[in-house]
Amino acid sequence: MINLRIPSRSLSDFFSKSSTRSLSAQFFGLLCALLLVPQFTLAQVTMPINPGLSEKTFVGGIMDIITLLASVIAVLAVLMIVISGIMYMTSLGDPARASKAKDTLTYAVIGLIIALLAWVIVKSIAVAFGV
Repeated sequence: MINLRIPSRSLSDFFSKSSTRSLSAQFFGLLCALLLVPQFTLAQVTMPINPGLSEKTFVGGIMDIITLLASVIAVLAVLMIVISGIMYMTSLGDPARASKAKDTLTYAVIGLIIALLAWVIVKSIAVAFGV
């Protein structure tokens, strides 16, 4: 008779140091390959004539910084909204934890509104001054 039994590996064999090292090396190699691919595809991009500082004014640079900060705050506010939803779902009926989740949601929405208003104000000022 032919033995068709497939040798089984235990979980401890699968997560041994040598296989974990091998998996991390494969992951690192894949990550490096994915990061280097755009470098090859963008090889034919033409460089600008003046690669130094841009021609923006000081006010334009400040507007860019404020827009960047408002964007970061908006992303963090959306993240806090998601976290507060998870907190509310995992409160399991505990009124104190549910109240904390609702407060977190309220503050996150207020932060999102402030970030959006800051972006609108900065863009309005930029349009008004022609920056």
